[in-house]
Amino acid sequence: MPQELIDINNKARADKEKQVQSGFVAQDVEAIAKRLGYDFSGVEVDEIGMYSLRYGEFVVPLVKAVQELSEQNNRLQEQNAKQQTQIDELTELVNRLLKN
Repeated sequence: MPQELIDINNKARADKEKQVQSGFVAQDVEAIAKRLGYDFSGVEVDEIGMYSLRYGEFVVPLVKAVQELSEQNNRLQEQNAKQQTQIDELTELVNRLLKN
């Protein structure tokens, strides 16, 4: 690669590194995915070790997580409704016993 292109590339990288970015830290995402044993294809590392994320790759795991949380929420709501029924029945029973 000609030196001029290398210099342009280096300047572009330096300018990009100065920009304030928002989002996930790619190294953190990689570490969490490894810790969970999840083969996540959304983390890229280029030839000089620069990390980047492909946010489109987050869609499937996030949808799956929302589905799992929705199922868990439904189970908890059912459990809560049953417990509320028991509380109501016990309250009624206690009130009847106190009247006697």
